[in-house]
Amino acid sequence: MNHPPVEEILARIQDYLGNGGLFNPELMEHDKVRDLLVDCRTCIEAHHQTVKWIASQQNLFFAECSQAEEIIARCKATLNPNTTKLNQ
Repeated sequence: MNHPPVEEILARIQDYLGNGGLFNPELMEHDKVRDLLVDCRTCIEAHHQTVKWIASQQNLFFAECSQAEEIIARCKATLNPNTTKLNQ
């Protein structure tokens, strides 16, 4: 799943809330709000899949270096998919 970086999504949420979305949401452009919600959903799904994958790894504390590298790669890819490629 490809989504904007978490920092960008958080900035967009802050912008929405700071420009009237908190007190007067009907002033916001509906297309922008829809796009923000879609990006939030995609980002949350990606993070959730990564957390589920990490939780499924047995004997994580005894992982070999190759497993540790894969875990780090998955976490980086989830946090910023535009700059990190995930090797699956």
